[in-house]
Amino acid sequence: MIHRYFLALFVFGGLTAAASPVHAKTKETILPKASNWLLDAGEKSCLLARKFGTDDKPVLLGMRTYAPGYHFEITLSGAPARILQTAHRFTIAYGGGEPLPVRSHQMGKNEDYGAAVVFSNTLSMTAPPQEKTELEEEDDIRPVAIDLAVEAQIDTISIATSGQRFILKTGPMAKALATMRQCTDGLVTRWGLDPVAQSKLSRRVRVGDVSWIEHIQRIYPAELMLKRREARVNMQIVVDKTGAATRCDTAQAFANTDFKVRACGIVLKEARFQPALDQSGQPIDSYYTATILYKMG
Repeated sequence: MIHRYFLALFVFGGLTAAASPVHAKTKETILPKASNWLLDAGEKSCLLARKFGTDDKPVLLGMRTYAPGYHFEITLSGAPARILQTAHRFTIAYGGGEPLPVRSHQMGKNEDYGAAVVFSNTLSMTAPPQEKTELEEEDDIRPVAIDLAVEAQIDTISIATSGQRFILKTGPMAKALATMRQCTDGLVTRWGLDPVAQSKLSRRVRVGDVSWIEHIQRIYPAELMLKRREARVNMQIVVDKTGAATRCDTAQAFANTDFKVRACGIVLKEARFQPALDQSGQPIDSYYTATILYKMG
């Protein structure tokens, strides 16, 4: 939806474009790990972070998630980000998996590392079979399946443009991802839900009427519009077995309590969902998460 000063997008975690093949003469840059994984277990999110590269050319990778599963908000800071900021498009690959398209990214700056890019992506070894619409998400119709065999294959993360590929030598990631799961189970528990039951859903929460989404998209934070700054707002919504939203919270990169009050007020008053189904196919209280991107246009 394009407004006068901004473009507001609602991100559901699905991928929307086929990956472009990397040019045969792509320049490769190997980035060795330069620290251990750091887990930041926050009240609203879980973050895995690690330093790569060298002391004179450091690179920071952050993988943040707001709920269980393999969907991450990825931040890459350092010299590679300067190149990605000017790239028309780029891809990400986990281990020896297929390159996955990055459909939208935002630019930023890290005080210690310089340029940064932020984008959402779902950890997978294979690209989606076909294009998805903005309201589709493959995880909506299946459990939050943990694939230990896939995790065991991931020892690198590669981000590539048409001319360059940056290979982050993460080493085996299975243990780090297992630690992340402990953190996200804690998020679910704080929402008043059972992590075990949520991991065995036969269907996740689905969006019903999307009018509430359009309503939220029209609320561009005023102070950010005046400063022509972009924003990401992550919403965490508890949905009961009737499909009604009973709890709403936001996690965002700007201090704007008024936005939270207005956005969550819309969710609690207007949003309607198809409830999640438990292992036996019965409606169950669950959660829904999504990201709103406010981009200057």
